[in-house]
Amino acid sequence: MRYHWLNDTRWKPYIGAGAHYVAAPKVHLDPGFGYQNHINGEVEGGLAFMFTPALGVMLDSRVIGGEHETYDPIVRVSAGLSWRF
Repeated sequence: MRYHWLNDTRWKPYIGAGAHYVAAPKVHLDPGFGYQNHINGEVEGGLAFMFTPALGVMLDSRVIGGEHETYDPIVRVSAGLSWRF
């Protein structure tokens, strides 16, 4: 779920919360690794720059709470396109 602050500029900040699921690798590994499936909460914040009312680019960061595996980073940063219809 996300909350977008409404404003009259091209810059659209937002904040959100959700769930994060990671499945343990399905390869036949040594049981000593102890990989497990995880579901945790996450919070995110970001900013979208709108070229038009429907098309823009966005940059956001997510922080995952709870236990996690070494291959699953706590903080993730992403960039992408935003399209509204």
